Amino acid sequence: MDRLRTGKASELSESSIAVWIAASALEEIRTEAGRWPHQETGGMLLGYWAGVEVVVTDVVGPGPCAVHKPASFSPDHDWQLERLAETYTASGRVVTYLGDWHTHPGGAPAPSARDRRTMRRIRRSGRARQRRPLMVIVGPTPSSTPKVWCLPSGTFPRALSFTEIEVI
Repeated sequence: MDRLRTGKASELSESSIAVWIAASALEEIRTEAGRWPHQETGGMLLGYWAGVEVVVTDVVGPGPCAVHKPASFSPDHDWQLERLAETYTASGRVVTYLGDWHTHPGGAPAPSARDRRTMRRIRRSGRARQRRPLMVIVGPTPSSTPKVWCLPSGTFPRALSFTEIEVI
């Protein structure tokens, strides 16, 4: 598992957030991004929080019925929920939904207005059970360094904390 060092995120705590991601999960994100070089794709981030550290153990892809467009995509939600349930059960109810990942093939790996709304909707959703949703964005090429965004609980919705991924 690779550790992804992140920048200061005073919205969460006075210390830095550490993001750990399984190399296989990062590779799966990059592989999926390569399948759709000119259209957005994405999926779910699965893992767990441990204080101000988050461990991404798995990712779920877009699903076979996902719709990909140059500036958006709609996942195969039912398929994704089945993969999430399988992983949750297999992990002994430890690995759960952390947030989403997606590509920005035509631009910077920064959250759009739609991405910000999605993060706020995730945080408000009782079904998502995620008060600190993560969003990983890859762009403009599959080999680009992904960026991690977090919407901390109890903060102003636009107070996204940016964290740079540095594989060490």
